[in-house]
Amino acid sequence: MPALAVGLLAAFLPAAPAVANDVGKCGMYAIGHRGDHTNYDENTVRAITALSHSETDLRVTKDGQFVLMHDRNVRRTTNGDGYVDELSWDYIRSLRTEPRGDRVPTWRRALRAIKRSGTMLSVEVKSYGATWTRQELRQAVRLVRQMGLRNRVFLGGTAGAMPVLEEVAADMQLYWRPKRRDRVSAATVSAHNAAAVLIHPRNLDKRVVRRAKRGGAVVWARRSKKPKELTIQQYWSRIASSRAKGLYTDTPYTFDRWCG
Repeated sequence: MPALAVGLLAAFLPAAPAVANDVGKCGMYAIGHRGDHTNYDENTVRAITALSHSETDLRVTKDGQFVLMHDRNVRRTTNGDGYVDELSWDYIRSLRTEPRGDRVPTWRRALRAIKRSGTMLSVEVKSYGATWTRQELRQAVRLVRQMGLRNRVFLGGTAGAMPVLEEVAADMQLYWRPKRRDRVSAATVSAHNAAAVLIHPRNLDKRVVRRAKRGGAVVWARRSKKPKELTIQQYWSRIASSRAKGLYTDTPYTFDRWCG
């Protein structure tokens, strides 16, 4: 292939992630909330593949296309308007994300991109009970299998998604987001077939992490506001002291530098 063609092709392929895959000296790694949305538009291919660990959100259009989008309405993040589940893929594909003018990625395109970049992806299935069918969720899971990404994609969700995922994605890596009243134990982790447990920092301590580990899961700290009396570094240090492995954060580069 001519050198110019190679250069042009490389410009459109995801670069190697900028945040290291290895756990830092603090014992944790950052999971970029909606990807690297500081340098790229959130939940775009560039945003999720800029990091070694990213979180994203999966929705389904009215005609059954799977797309990355946090909000049900596309208004905040694109130049369009309307609920994803009431819009056609033809309409959504015509939109541009804001403020940088990227495209809304399909699930297939996102999976292809992380296969090239090596990114580990945590995926929240959004609004399952209101907008998805069981068959659509089964199809979304099947794409992960077909692309050989079962070890790189973690699936989770609310609004009734977890029981269905536990059935249709039993061979996948699932993450469980317990409610405040739920007890995290080896038994409950196993019952949810969870490879990871996403816990609010206020509920984190070494005992919780040990119990999750006995159930075969790692623990991630949810994104949350820090207590006013703590600096962000003190807050991160408190979370790291629990022995959790991952942290959902909007500032993955800052965390990576702090963690070392």
